[in-house]
Amino acid sequence: MRHITSQPNGIPGVTVSITAKMTTAHGRVIVSSFSTTQTGTASLNSAAAVAQALQQALGTAVTAIVNWALTAPMPPTPQPVTTASPGKPAEQLLHDSTRGANRLREKATPQ
Repeated sequence: MRHITSQPNGIPGVTVSITAKMTTAHGRVIVSSFSTTQTGTASLNSAAAVAQALQQALGTAVTAIVNWALTAPMPPTPQPVTTASPGKPAEQLLHDSTRGANRLREKATPQ
């Protein structure tokens, strides 16, 4: 949000407010958020001076967001849900799930 106010002496003041949110990779869960508000005063009562003041306030706000993002702690990584016991390797799990199927095939084929 950008906001421009007038001062008693006719010099405009500016305010930039931004809220940034850090989400999971697919953006479904917000893990952290940060808000910053930066203010400034134009050097003159002109559109160019107001634009420069807004640019400076926006730059300061973006710098604050980048610093927050770089220093924010990493969110915990969710552990995958498994139904297998943690000690069995994948080959053993595959063998366990197919061992009955091989016996049924052997009985079904005539010899």
